[in-house]
Amino acid sequence: MANKVFVTCEKVKYIKYEAKTSTLEIGFKSDSMYRYFDVPQEIYTSFLDAPSKIEFFETQIKDQYKFSKYR
Repeated sequence: MANKVFVTCEKVKYIKYEAKTSTLEIGFKSDSMYRYFDVPQEIYTSFLDAPSKIEFFETQIKDQYKFSKYR
């Protein structure tokens, strides 16, 4: 099972990645939670390393992968 990585960002609370299913879970400080599907592990790693998590999310993840909102 993947671990949540809590990040320093004004909008993103945590990032979680499940390699077996290529599922990226993002928890936002607004308490909404999304799961993105078929996300390559390289995207997850780059997301963690990005100086601006929200900018990376907006340009590299949002509208790029199928997703489900859970909260």
